[in-house]
Amino acid sequence: MMRMVKKLWVAVIVAALSVSAFGVSAAEQQVAGSFKDVPAGHWAASVIREAVGKGYVSGYPDGTFKPDRNVTRAEFMKMLVSALGLPHSQGGSPWYQPYNDTLRKTGILNDDDFHFLNYDAPITRLELIRLAVKALDPEHIGKEEIELVRTAAETGLLRGMDGELKLSGRTTRAQAVAFMERLLALRAGETLSVDHVALAQAEALEADPWGRVIRTTNLPKNAADYPYILESIPNAMYEMGYNEKFFSNGLGETSRQFHERWKSYKRENIDKWLPNAERWLNMVVNVDYQTIDDRWVKEMGDLGNYFARRDAIDSFYTRYAEKVRKEKIRIIGNVRLEPSIIVNDHLYRTFMRAKVEFKIVEAKNPKDVFFMTFQPKEGFKIGQWYRGYADIELGDMVVHPDMLTDMRVGHVYSTFFWNYDFNIKE
Repeated sequence: MMRMVKKLWVAVIVAALSVSAFGVSAAEQQVAGSFKDVPAGHWAASVIREAVGKGYVSGYPDGTFKPDRNVTRAEFMKMLVSALGLPHSQGGSPWYQPYNDTLRKTGILNDDDFHFLNYDAPITRLELIRLAVKALDPEHIGKEEIELVRTAAETGLLRGMDGELKLSGRTTRAQAVAFMERLLALRAGETLSVDHVALAQAEALEADPWGRVIRTTNLPKNAADYPYILESIPNAMYEMGYNEKFFSNGLGETSRQFHERWKSYKRENIDKWLPNAERWLNMVVNVDYQTIDDRWVKEMGDLGNYFARRDAIDSFYTRYAEKVRKEKIRIIGNVRLEPSIIVNDHLYRTFMRAKVEFKIVEAKNPKDVFFMTFQPKEGFKIGQWYRGYADIELGDMVVHPDMLTDMRVGHVYSTFFWNYDFNIKE
């Protein structure tokens, strides 16, 4: 896979060289001095002038640049693709889809680069760093998050803000342009000055078993309940409580206690089963009455937890597939489990928190569309994105103490709707 990505990068670079010669036709229309909100003394006036001249960013019809306006993920994706001269299709729905497709094909972007796949939300500095460092050199694709941050600091790409890295902070248009100009300079072979304070802070960062940066400031109020707090996860995911109706007697073990007690709960074991659990959950939020078939039924049965005979399990999925076709159900979505947030309730049932986002595209009855034993009575609106967090019950395939080596979702008992909050705003 990595070899294919590198070959694609070579083709992209060749194409970029040819595109760049023709992609600046509108650049002379605006210069930094013509923006009424970017005076000559503005700290970013020169980089804005450079960026506008290269054609990958422009001002607004009212003659402003809005340098302090936050940049969204979609806007930065377009800026990155345009600045690098990466070939992309013209047009698309939504408007940013061609840039999304290009970045994914080159390996620069994957689902884990953004907290939610909400492209209209402001991009954080950490998210920007992930994409920019991978765009700097294909050798960085596949590296762990902490390595990307340190590379950004070592090369001079990352500069501190008020003496801090502020990785979870948002990025303004002026800051994004300054960042992009440094990226282009590095790609052109230039050597940048290094912010040694930022470099020292980057080198002092600690990471979790997956190489994700651990946060030590602005912690959630219940931080003591977790083994660590991640820079990439907002406090809302940690602070979501537990439904008293379902968790009537509270928790048997917090996440911190779970990690401390179960010694086999470690990356080498988790990586064996977590992708399958996520696959099952993603098949739940991605169904289409036009394509669902026996292959869907079989794969769902293969991935889930065996609490009954296989023929009985398959019958659940077969009936649901028939319902999807009959009621013309179409759902799109994305689910990602977070292994650091895992608890046992008082009955020692295990729950892992997940980032969940979905949209019901079509359905005759939007109150009953999911393959779940329990769904909210109020249902959901067709055509609306829902994003938030849910605790997913998991079952251990090996009934033996301290053998968390094959956790799976349950064919019937796993649901997004025992404990959830789908009103999260970014």
